Amino acid sequence: MKPISIGALAELSGVSERAIRLYEQHGLLRPQRTSAGRRTFGEEDVRRLLNVVALRALGCSLKEITVLAEQDAIDVARVLGMWTESIAAQQARLADVSQQLKSALDRITRGEAMPLDALCALLSKVDQDASGAARRALIDRWFSPAEQATWQGANAKAGAARVGGPQWSRLVRQIESAIERRVQPESAEGRRIGAKCADLMQPVQAKVDAKLWNRGATLMHKGDLAINSDEAQRNRRVYEWLSRAVKHHRTLVR
Repeated sequence: MKPISIGALAELSGVSERAIRLYEQHGLLRPQRTSAGRRTFGEEDVRRLLNVVALRALGCSLKEITVLAEQDAIDVARVLGMWTESIAAQQARLADVSQQLKSALDRITRGEAMPLDALCALLSKVDQDASGAARRALIDRWFSPAEQATWQGANAKAGAARVGGPQWSRLVRQIESAIERRVQPESAEGRRIGAKCADLMQPVQAKVDAKLWNRGATLMHKGDLAINSDEAQRNRRVYEWLSRAVKHHRTLVR
């Protein structure tokens, strides 16, 4: 295989030039340089890029992949086998949902009554699968692999206070209840909620670069991390109320 440019590698592999440069920064790709300083990639780089993409698809962080690469422990056959198993598992899950939908449709078409609890359970399962895929696509759109790894690492160290965890879910429910009851963020209740939010943010925020944290907050406020318009509106409403509550709390504790 003749050496190719970064643009050609991106077109060949479907991996963005930005991601390729990132993998190079982590030492996962080792391109040669022409006399003019341009990167050129050979067959070994294509093989390593395939390994990286496969491991990312399996949920490995860049840090984990870098360790494997340093130990020269990336086995192409094993990685491809694991990737194949992962895809097969996804296909099996989708096939199962598809079969359940078909069975339900057949019953309804024949005029049979379908228990409400069974129908709700089926709809919930379909919705969870669809929502999960949509959310993963959003994350991939707005955050690079390295940024995702940073968020994952910070969340892992935060334990119960991880973003998206049960404590955050309870806090959001409290905020929505306060909004519904027209409680002001500057009230005593608002301040208590703001204090709780400040405590929850601290473990994750301490492990994430300020620019990355602020970008995540901006995307949440704009609704860009929501999978539909209803969720986007809800996120904006919660974010704006909570921002005022946290600001009020911090003003009083200074």
